[in-house]
Amino acid sequence: MEEGFDLRGSFGAQLQELIDKAVSAKLQQLDAKEANLEEREKKLQHIMGNMHAKGRVNIQVGTRLFSTTADILLSEANKDSYFSGLLNKEFAEPQDGVYFIARDPNIFEYVLEYLIYGRLVSRINDTNVLEKLVIDADFYLLPMLKASAMKQLEEDHPQQQSKAKTFAKFDGVAIAGSGHYWQWSAKITHRDITLSTHSYNNDTVTVSKAGKYLVLIRTTFTNSLNGVYMSLYINGADVARCYNCFNSNYQASTQINEVFELPAGAKLQVYQTYNNGAQAGPRDNQFSILLLE
Repeated sequence: MEEGFDLRGSFGAQLQELIDKAVSAKLQQLDAKEANLEEREKKLQHIMGNMHAKGRVNIQVGTRLFSTTADILLSEANKDSYFSGLLNKEFAEPQDGVYFIARDPNIFEYVLEYLIYGRLVSRINDTNVLEKLVIDADFYLLPMLKASAMKQLEEDHPQQQSKAKTFAKFDGVAIAGSGHYWQWSAKITHRDITLSTHSYNNDTVTVSKAGKYLVLIRTTFTNSLNGVYMSLYINGADVARCYNCFNSNYQASTQINEVFELPAGAKLQVYQTYNNGAQAGPRDNQFSILLLE
């Protein structure tokens, strides 16, 4: 044994180090268990809180009764929705404790699903249901639900969505005497059907998408000559006419309702021969275009 070497001191230091490591490991295990217990307790409290949530709400939608909670209806993400007004404390509660909403209960199922899960979980295959859900999402002031429904509609039913959108309607404004084109004002517009109003000699509606279109035209006027007619011009060609054979200066109407195969960029104009006076109003004159396929 070397002089000055303390065997007992060295062994004691090593033993103390082992004890410290063991105690530290045990403390870490206990901390982990305690953390797990706290997490489990939080989850249990959350579950129990949902089971016994404050503010239970009964809502009759149409003919069906739904039960949910104020917490779900008034979640932070949807605090400015229709339901924040419905449950406003400044308004008296219904005497029977049941709120009534005059909407489709089958659509409300998806509205409630969105409110519970924070998103539209279901994949909806029915186009009519999706279209109703888009409308009702607007009614309930739920923009994220509307966006989800529109996304499904566009992804799963692109053709139907295209048909539903490609529609334009115009009101008759004026016609400047005999032998001129009608001038129109836009009422319902679509990006694929545009109106270019230059003058009474060149008032044109243009379709940018090729396809079969239903064209509906109605004009109202007075005239004093026989054989007055209204024509639809497509790309400068007279393709459809409707005659009026009365000359008594009473009001008369002409109509064209036909389906046309139109190329992209087709230009449509409504021309009319002699007339004494146009009835310039939305009731009397309409020009509508609908893409069929």
